[in-house]
Amino acid sequence: MCQPEMKERHWTAIFTEMGEAWDALWPITIGDLLAYNLPAYSEFISQVLVKARKEWELHKLLLSVERFWKSFEFRLVTHIAMVRAVETHPHRSFRSRLHKVHPPTVSWTAKDSGTLKLIEIGQLQWHVDDSMMTLSSIMSSAAP
Repeated sequence: MCQPEMKERHWTAIFTEMGEAWDALWPITIGDLLAYNLPAYSEFISQVLVKARKEWELHKLLLSVERFWKSFEFRLVTHIAMVRAVETHPHRSFRSRLHKVHPPTVSWTAKDSGTLKLIEIGQLQWHVDDSMMTLSSIMSSAAP
């Protein structure tokens, strides 16, 4: 019963079942526990222990998701936009004397857009999906 997963609420439930008061500041000893008729409550105590272990496992899963996202580094790069430039010919009329059409010159140039772009989206999406599945599992396991 002296397991790290046993929280105050579990001890409170056990002592409430036994009809006793529980004080979290009480330094409980084996001698104190032996003074109670624990075998009469062994089934209830076992249920509380099983529940405490399940809650502990869910808590560890939640902590693993939290630790991952606290340490995850999002990678950003400068977004370079391709800009279409159209140049007309100011020294020539659009139509020459021979009625020949001189189309404008079109070119493409790279320009810093001033924004950042998230990269490695596939890896990020995988981690988001994995975390969502873990959290969904936790929520469905924690439901009464």
